Amino acid sequence: MCPASSDPLTIGLALGGGGARGLAHISVLEVFDELGLRPARMAGTSIGALLCAAYASGMSAAEIRERTSETLSNPAAFARKVFSGSAREWMDLVSLRPLAAALMNPERLVSLLLPVAEGATIETLDIPFAATATDYREQRPVVFDEGPLTRAVAASIALPGLFKPVLHQG
Repeated sequence: MCPASSDPLTIGLALGGGGARGLAHISVLEVFDELGLRPARMAGTSIGALLCAAYASGMSAAEIRERTSETLSNPAAFARKVFSGSAREWMDLVSLRPLAAALMNPERLVSLLLPVAEGATIETLDIPFAATATDYREQRPVVFDEGPLTRAVAASIALPGLFKPVLHQG
């Protein structure tokens, strides 16, 4: 039997990756909202980092689901949004150079998918947050628990070859 404690129960929430399968995490966030629970801390990797960042920045699970549904149900509209900017903005997102190390800029993509992240820092979020990524060159995990939110999420979603690497500490 566990001893009784007067300390309030706190919950930390970690969401994993998995591409589109990671969208199932939205249901977990909806349950938190329905039960009136608020995680004391959040951490995520890849799609989990994107969803945690949205939630930790103050978006409700319903808002996250709505934004996700809008993006996925109308890919043509999302493509127009991606490509509606100036040629320079488009080139910031996508590189078609034959010898480019990667096709897309993950920081620009995060800005499009999660506008609330633009200019935000991890330290200013409503819920403490960390994103995990991999230092490809050093082959070690990296935890982003401070600094620009867009950069942290971009590093977490970056897949070598598809996304440009995100520089961290030089």
